[in-house]
Amino acid sequence: MAEHDLYGILEGAHPQPPLPQLRMVVQDGLTAVLGAQPRPLMRLPQSRKAQLLALSERLRAQEACMPLGAFLPASPLAHLSPQTAAVFLDANRPFLFDQIARFAGLVQYQLQIAWTEDQVLTRFRDAPEIAPLFTRPLVAADITLAVSRLAENLGARIVDHLAPALEILTLPLAPGLLWNGALLLPRAAEAELEQALQRIDAIWTEGLTLRLTGPAPVMSFCTLDLEQVTAPQIDWALDRFGLASLDQAHEVAAIRRRLLIASGGADLEEIDFQARVIEAAARLEGERGFALCRARSEGQALAAPLVREVA
Repeated sequence: MAEHDLYGILEGAHPQPPLPQLRMVVQDGLTAVLGAQPRPLMRLPQSRKAQLLALSERLRAQEACMPLGAFLPASPLAHLSPQTAAVFLDANRPFLFDQIARFAGLVQYQLQIAWTEDQVLTRFRDAPEIAPLFTRPLVAADITLAVSRLAENLGARIVDHLAPALEILTLPLAPGLLWNGALLLPRAAEAELEQALQRIDAIWTEGLTLRLTGPAPVMSFCTLDLEQVTAPQIDWALDRFGLASLDQAHEVAAIRRRLLIASGGADLEEIDFQARVIEAAARLEGERGFALCRARSEGQALAAPLVREVA
């Protein structure tokens, strides 16, 4: 079966794609958003410019889905056929609705704040981090440390001003940036965000440059990764839970609690995922191969598989 790029999951039934390059697969109150064209069997290496263009086009397609309802973005590495997409929605239904309940009505912004670095010492000469530098001969190492401490404290002030955000993820800093982060906000919080940006700008109006992008899908806070589950892996999960067959899936919740207590919580993610494997396989009534998803946030590495490779 030809596979298509998975752009994300929408709450509700949306058979009509918002853009011609998309294809919708509807299954019992959920919609998988796929690329209209199958993925090529082999993709040649792309230049960085081509990669950025592809990611930009992908983001535009995902943004086009946002007005339709709560949207969970998928990783660029995620792909399904239209047939396996329907199975995927059935297999992951409880998990997907949990994530939808968490992020419904929320959007993401990214805020980057650059500062005029060659004027920092002058502008903040009286700041407690900088003032001691002018009581002794200036040493490059001392300046670097002082400016770093100043940036850290200004970053804390910026976060304080961003109180309208429900969650904030700080992102890596490029040269010249004072602060970089993703903000999770209700759709209706644009006015509060604008006021917050005005307070941040007032810290140093002449020296700060604020760049805000969004609203966008909540990809920094929830990106769906897919993991393929095979028949032997289902059997291994059953064995881990001490179950003879999927007919005993109703016992999973109680066994999960016992396993977590026995492990002291150390295997929480693995045990939870194995429980989902069993419950999904039982819900699919005999389907012995399917994909489960996990939600990853910015800064988390692509997670190692949680189902053991079984021959």
